[in-house]
Amino acid sequence: TWGFVGAAKLEQALRRLLFGTGGSEQLVCLVQSMVPAVIVELRALVFRDARNGSFVHRKVYMRLWSHAERKRDSGAEGFSTTSAEAVVPEKATEEFFGGDIEAQRRVEAEVDRLVTCWLAWFAAECAEPPTATRLDFLISRPGAIGQETVWTCEVTECGASLCGFEVDVRNAAALNCALRYDEGGRFPRPLPPQAMRPNHFGS
Repeated sequence: TWGFVGAAKLEQALRRLLFGTGGSEQLVCLVQSMVPAVIVELRALVFRDARNGSFVHRKVYMRLWSHAERKRDSGAEGFSTTSAEAVVPEKATEEFFGGDIEAQRRVEAEVDRLVTCWLAWFAAECAEPPTATRLDFLISRPGAIGQETVWTCEVTECGASLCGFEVDVRNAAALNCALRYDEGGRFPRPLPPQAMRPNHFGS
């Protein structure tokens, strides 16, 4: 992800992205307007529960890189990329919402709604939904109470970082899918609880 302001900076960003590492084989590059006043990225890790014919998901907040981190400087004022430091929802209230639990609840309710919309999209586009999906959302909070907005910024299926969570649920969901026609009746099996690895980053 590269930040830019104006056509000249956009050209520089595209050259770095497409040609900066010996040539890219990508055929598509998405360019979007910057989402203002982003305070955090909220990720939803979604797993298919074949045993119950449903999905389970867990949210995790990801801190943004500080502008003081020069090597992470985007080059565009007000734009920050996301770090690898995870924060569980219980600790996100103070850090990102200034203790405003109602604002956090509004944001998480909107994320839940968007997760449902994305799962409906997968159902319409795919013969079978992916066993594991990570949906990333930018949370914008310009300051006014009740003005929080949620923007989808990434959809990754079956191959994204788990952001500190153990691999058990993802592996179980994949195994259930691979053995869904098991004649012995052993699968699909219940998914294990979702747990975060101890001492993971900022959690």
